[in-house]
Amino acid sequence: MNLLQDNNELIAYLQSLLKNEYQTFLDAPAEPAAIRINKLKSSASQLIKFLDAHRIKYRKMEFNPDGLILDQDKLPLSHTLPFFCGWFQYQGMSSQLPVMLLDPKPGDKILDVAAAPGSKAAQIAALLENEGMLVMNDNSYQRLQALNTNIQKSGALNTLTLNHRGERLGKMIPEFFDKILVDSPCTALGTLASNNELKGWWSKAKLEKLSGIQHYLLVSAIKALKPGGTLVYSTCSVAPEENEVLIDHMLRQYPVKIVAAKKNMWSRFDTGIKRYDRKELDTTLKSAIRIWPHKHGMDGFFAVKLKKTDTTGEAQTGKSSIPFELKSAADAQIIPIIENLSQLWGIPYDRWAGFCYYITK
Repeated sequence: MNLLQDNNELIAYLQSLLKNEYQTFLDAPAEPAAIRINKLKSSASQLIKFLDAHRIKYRKMEFNPDGLILDQDKLPLSHTLPFFCGWFQYQGMSSQLPVMLLDPKPGDKILDVAAAPGSKAAQIAALLENEGMLVMNDNSYQRLQALNTNIQKSGALNTLTLNHRGERLGKMIPEFFDKILVDSPCTALGTLASNNELKGWWSKAKLEKLSGIQHYLLVSAIKALKPGGTLVYSTCSVAPEENEVLIDHMLRQYPVKIVAAKKNMWSRFDTGIKRYDRKELDTTLKSAIRIWPHKHGMDGFFAVKLKKTDTTGEAQTGKSSIPFELKSAADAQIIPIIENLSQLWGIPYDRWAGFCYYITK
């Protein structure tokens, strides 16, 4: 059943946005399956040897050297031992782009504001190489189960999981992080080809509600970011209200500016929209990345990299409502825990010294 024919509001919106490309957009196929090599557990040569041995056809992903596009997956790979051992993870092509734009480096302190179910968090963790810190937050306790499963399988040791409203993090942990990812909840309008369900529930009211949530998540993330730090905002929606219009507002109201992506990342994609609904938007949105399923053979996506140019003031007050206490490896409560972990898993005891710890329930 074609639910789109019953959703006149969505039809009118897409026709207004896409104009003569409307039908081509609707006819675009779903993006092919893709995986990401997890270099905390495997290597490209090791995984490729396994794929070749099982005659799995694949192509390399041009903007991510650790990404592979699967032309067929007859086994399927999700039923193999390397999958359960964490050698790789299924992750969509477009989904791998925001973390590549964020460019995590070993030693960075990074926040993933809406981390569940964890594919992008695991991608960040692999690039951190277990150096630095990755704080993963999600406001849904149920979704944290999938996040924790993905992270545990990835082999990451330098992570902390929080269960808070992302809108609060800027006040709780002000100007602390070097890099932040806001892969925001959205209408998922770029995944229309594989997400038939949204044709039934999409509405302007839902779009406006999600735009409000995105606004507050982004403001919170800006406040949690150090001056000079970088933030990547992304959605799997093609709606400008969730993307360029929101970023235009942030550029006018907060000390952030857009940073251009590396040329090998954005050259094959469209730039951000600079005019919408008869309004001129910030010209630097030309440095944002916009992916269209009918043009690029991938799920529709938007991503932009921001740099914080000045303080937003929260850290200068000296006040923080941070709801947890981080402890060192020398803390009396922590010592017996990590001694036990070293014995159980054979981890050298001195490996624990460079991390901070949070005791959960």
